[in-house]
Amino acid sequence: MLIRRALVEAVGHFDEQFFAYWEDVDYSLRSIRAGYHNIVVSEDEVRHAPGIHETGLSAKPPHFFYYMARNELLLTRKHVGWWAGRRPLWWAIRRALGRTSELNDYPAAIDAIFYGLFDGLTFRRGAFDPARRLPRPVRRLLLAANRALFGAH
Repeated sequence: MLIRRALVEAVGHFDEQFFAYWEDVDYSLRSIRAGYHNIVVSEDEVRHAPGIHETGLSAKPPHFFYYMARNELLLTRKHVGWWAGRRPLWWAIRRALGRTSELNDYPAAIDAIFYGLFDGLTFRRGAFDPARRLPRPVRRLLLAANRALFGAH
């Protein structure tokens, strides 16, 4: 993202509650509300050093799945609200649960998605803790929802 200084002065910095993932969407929505326009310049590209950008879900670390699930829920709550955003929230939950079917051989990623959904729904912020465990009733509920929606796990 390239951001003009005037935008930073008008809108502020990135919202630290997101830490990683969805922070750019939050910033874009805030800039639009402040009267700015977002522009995509498709001719430009950013190249990462070899080995930093891995392809495929199995190459992603568990924290990727956690922050993607949690932060989408936090973003929806922040910009739409729980009641008005109930449909986007449902889509976000369904999308996160659906992703678990692609990760059958990656249980740490599935757990991270579940933690992310739980933390997003309970407004938990802060860093991902891979050693943390979900309460069993919550895990059972998420597994049952996943089975009902996708027949998975």
